[in-house]
Amino acid sequence: MFHVVNHPSLKTSHEISYYFQTTITDHVGLLQTAYQFGVTPSTLRKILAGGPISRFILKKIGMTLEGRGGPTVTSKKKSSIERLLKVYQLYQQKGTLQAVGDEIGTSRERVRQLLKSGTEMGLFEYMPFHRASWERNALTSKKKRESLTPEKDHGGL
Repeated sequence: MFHVVNHPSLKTSHEISYYFQTTITDHVGLLQTAYQFGVTPSTLRKILAGGPISRFILKKIGMTLEGRGGPTVTSKKKSSIERLLKVYQLYQQKGTLQAVGDEIGTSRERVRQLLKSGTEMGLFEYMPFHRASWERNALTSKKKRESLTPEKDHGGL
């Protein structure tokens, strides 16, 4: 997890931009940093690109760097990464998208999207279970077994 280091000297947009450019190395780090500072990932992307920082965001980031701030009450919900990891853990335990969806109160399609998103971020490897291919393999195996079983003489019946 990304830890905020006390940097009371970072006051300008350029200094903050440079700080983030040296500390954020990947998409997961971007999401974690956004959560830690109570800002959106898109705001951090703009800062990383050298875009302007509003006074409000500059103050919010500055306070967090000084150890006087952090995620606000409105951003206290679990970070995206924590949610994705929880969904994956539930999927491993429950085994089906529907069971996970019932547990967290969402559709199985949304669960699938979350698992795909986590895989794309490199958090875990979600391998969807394709029932059709499983059934096809089961039928093929059954036919093979039947062809290997000697036929019984039923006495002319």
